[in-house]
Amino acid sequence: MYVKEKTQQNTELIPRPDGERGKKGWTLRKALQLDGNTDLYLTILASVREAITAAGLDWTKTFHRQEPSRLTDCYRLIKDQNQYLKRFEGDWPARELVISAMQNKRKTRNRRKKAGGSGLPGDESMRNNVNNEDLDDDDEEDED
Repeated sequence: MYVKEKTQQNTELIPRPDGERGKKGWTLRKALQLDGNTDLYLTILASVREAITAAGLDWTKTFHRQEPSRLTDCYRLIKDQNQYLKRFEGDWPARELVISAMQNKRKTRNRRKKAGGSGLPGDESMRNNVNNEDLDDDDEEDED
């Protein structure tokens, strides 16, 4: 058995839930204990997208094809910008948030392409489609 990390206040950090995130597992929003706090959840999601860009991750590549040093930088940025995430053990929330954001971005781009657009931001083919991908973290990992 392993020893759980502790915060400075000597409280146990929250571990990653068992199983997988997705349709048949747990949801990220519930695992982060943000079911009742939509504003904070959306703020965290926005900062994750900003951190992905700031860390130089490639939105066109899958999570597993990203440079590890850039992922580490991204996790640090996410945790620095969101003190709330420091109550969790390790980097699992940042990792799952990055995976989800990158999957959602690719899915949105693919939907736009199928609708006859370029798949690029600002494409008129998806204007009428409400951007709910931020609230949808139930998709299963589709990485290779």
